[in-house]
Amino acid sequence: FFRAMRWWLILRWMAATPTVAQVIPPLYAGYLFNTVLPGKLGEVAKLILVSRRAKIPMVTATASVLIDRIVDGMGLGILMIGSLIGLGIAGWCWGVALMGMAFFTGVGVAVIVVTRVALIRRAVLNVAYRFNMRSAVTLIETGMGNLRVVQTPLRGGLLLLLSLFNWIAEAGLFVGVLHSLSVLGGFPSAIAMMGIVSFGSIVLSTPGGVGSHEFLVAKGAGVIGVAATTGLAIAVLTHLVLVIPTALGGGVAVLWMGWGSVRELMTHRFEN
Repeated sequence: FFRAMRWWLILRWMAATPTVAQVIPPLYAGYLFNTVLPGKLGEVAKLILVSRRAKIPMVTATASVLIDRIVDGMGLGILMIGSLIGLGIAGWCWGVALMGMAFFTGVGVAVIVVTRVALIRRAVLNVAYRFNMRSAVTLIETGMGNLRVVQTPLRGGLLLLLSLFNWIAEAGLFVGVLHSLSVLGGFPSAIAMMGIVSFGSIVLSTPGGVGSHEFLVAKGAGVIGVAATTGLAIAVLTHLVLVIPTALGGGVAVLWMGWGSVRELMTHRFEN
């Protein structure tokens, strides 16, 4: 819910006019693709589907997904760092937290600099002109305009707040699994584990997270003092509870949109 509302708001601010019903099916279809593809390639399917269903230019859809990913990562970074401080945990997990936070914050700063600093913006456009990429110039200008519209304190703060709510809700899933296995651990422990999984998957990515999720959750469980066998049980349970509902939701989304839309996504080239 929080991710859908966040993405819908971003698209609305970028001068697009999608309805919530046009945003949710592509979002869940993207989750379905993520369960079978490595590297979060479901994000590509998501932006193509929302572009076609809501008649949104591809450059706008791409810019919306970029902003959505940035605030998602920053929200998790804030929560994870706060949890590590609260738990008094030291060691390698700080490297994961700082790496993840630095990556998403760095991308966000780069977006602000490129879209706001006139000298750099002109340099990017001049490169496109120099290589006779006149069609690309229009796309770049449109994309920069889309990225600028969300760069206000109020809008940025609201997106970040929705990101925090989203990750707290997902941490609740980890808390439930911990308690189901009689492991004492509240939200700080759950967020620490969740952060290790999400940031670790930037580097260690497999189709559907199979294997990588289990490895990273087991590592995160060790950080909070959980035995290896229990950590593996936590990994398997959290993976199932995360994947099954989203995959089912993705299947319903595909039926809602019609298989023709997804078949076209897989077999045709798309142009702006």
